Amino acid sequence: MTELFYVPRRGGSVLLAGLRDALNTVPGQKKNIANLPKDPRTVYRQLHLDPVTETYLCCPKCWALQPYNAETDNPVTKENPDPLIPLCQERLTEGDAACEEELWKKEIVRGSPRFTPHLTYVQQLLKNWLGRILSRPGIEDILETYPKTASQREEGEAMSDIWSSPTIKNLTGPDGKPFLEGAEEEGRFLWSFATDGFNPFHNKEAKQVVTSTGFWAILLNFPTHLRYLFENMCFLGAAPGPNSPASGAIIHSLTS
Repeated sequence: MTELFYVPRRGGSVLLAGLRDALNTVPGQKKNIANLPKDPRTVYRQLHLDPVTETYLCCPKCWALQPYNAETDNPVTKENPDPLIPLCQERLTEGDAACEEELWKKEIVRGSPRFTPHLTYVQQLLKNWLGRILSRPGIEDILETYPKTASQREEGEAMSDIWSSPTIKNLTGPDGKPFLEGAEEEGRFLWSFATDGFNPFHNKEAKQVVTSTGFWAILLNFPTHLRYLFENMCFLGAAPGPNSPASGAIIHSLTS
């Protein structure tokens, strides 16, 4: 329901509680109350609405990434409760020294040490996102039909969209043939990429330096009036704050 009506998770919990109360007053429906979840996250899990993501351990200095699993990659074990935590060994260029920034922070919880990452980066998998888009009724026809109609342009006529560009039309694949003119059973997609910084705390006051850097993939096969709708753009992820990535460091997020 939060997907359909853009209700926050807390509001979704209230709405579910209201539905349970309503069913309690309907004769013969009390037996169905137990089938109605109390938490919207239960609905997300059952219907597989959550995006498919990968989590990376992120260096707070150079933004280098490495795969991270919160369940298995905790350095603390019963046999080794105070381990020697490895430092970041990333080198931006071959001749540079290793970064050697600490990747973990130590906390004492109920008298025992616990290590948590300084920063993590969560990225949505584009392949899975595209699969969900193509499963929506009618979308596949739109993505296939629009590029063909938008690419039709008379000589001397102004280009109305990127599909009218000679560069796009003449784009070739590894076989030397026009890439976008694939076989009928294949889908060929054109993407653009956008990145921008934003304040995750929505603070409007001046001189605020807290920022996260978001990454978006835009599917250009959509017509222009559908292309930039919230539900039609893929939010790949956000480089964690509180500062913007250093010059050149953003490449780690782009190549993950």
